[in-house]
Amino acid sequence: MRGSQDSLAALRAEAGAGVDRLLEYLAVGRTFGMNLPPDTQIRTRMATIDRFDIAALAADSRCLVAAHRAVSEQLHQLPEQQIRLDRGWQGATATEAVVAVINHQRRAESDLDVLRTLTDATAAAASGIDRLLRTFLLAVARAGEPTVAGCPIAELPGAVLAGRVPIHVVIADIQARVALFTVGADAVVGGIGAILQILNRSTAGLDTEPYPADTRTPGNATLTPSRSDLAAGPDGTGIVTTVEHEHDDHRPTEKPPATAATTAPGPIESASARIVPTPDPVERGPVEDGDVPLRLGGTGTAATTGVAPGPRPSTAAEPSAGDLALAGDQ
Repeated sequence: MRGSQDSLAALRAEAGAGVDRLLEYLAVGRTFGMNLPPDTQIRTRMATIDRFDIAALAADSRCLVAAHRAVSEQLHQLPEQQIRLDRGWQGATATEAVVAVINHQRRAESDLDVLRTLTDATAAAASGIDRLLRTFLLAVARAGEPTVAGCPIAELPGAVLAGRVPIHVVIADIQARVALFTVGADAVVGGIGAILQILNRSTAGLDTEPYPADTRTPGNATLTPSRSDLAAGPDGTGIVTTVEHEHDDHRPTEKPPATAATTAPGPIESASARIVPTPDPVERGPVEDGDVPLRLGGTGTAATTGVAPGPRPSTAAEPSAGDLALAGDQ
């Protein structure tokens, strides 16, 4: 099978020679009274098919394949660049850089899909048109065979008059050659038009399709990639960075946890009167009879503070100033 452009050029030359011989057959058929198309119609149809430049469409297909390969290679390198940025660069600027890489990767993937669709459609169209042209040119070259029933074209009228070649054989042969050319030309023109229409429909709107939405969208929080590694602190422990929400201008303001001072009605209580979790009760022995010293200084009791009293001071301890003042009053 001839697959190069040189073979297509050779087929065009052979088909041109076949058209010239076909016109000679038409002249012989007219001498026998056959109704045949004019020579100008045959040449016009052949010129219309020759004007189609399949080589240019094939070159476009090869350029698209090269562009698809280049974009694909660049796209394979983007995840590696993202990982390097994510691990080796911390902070708000690093987050912006990583987001830019992600958005660029999405646009590159969209471009790659468009290139793939355009490349496949163009390659299929070029291949189909090339096969149509080669088949037609080969048929035209065969239609210009220089003999009819073993008789050359120049000797054909004399052979018919001499009875060596029946006239009905000559008429049927010429009609078959003309039909082969006309039907083949109509099929090629119609087939090329249908292929080009399919190509246009399959690629329509590719240049107007929007890119996918960026990671950062107006009105929403910035979606940044999650950090897989923690930044190492001075002591070797991990420190969680807060760059993921650094650009979130629409996050609700966090409210402080509710306390007794903010939820309970009435005047604001002192810090010592805030409710704190009550610890488990400590089992103690029975309290011995005797006077319990009064503790001054504004400290709350267990009933008000919820804090269990500590161990009582030893009786051998030195009395406080409050105890001495109470004893003096008594």
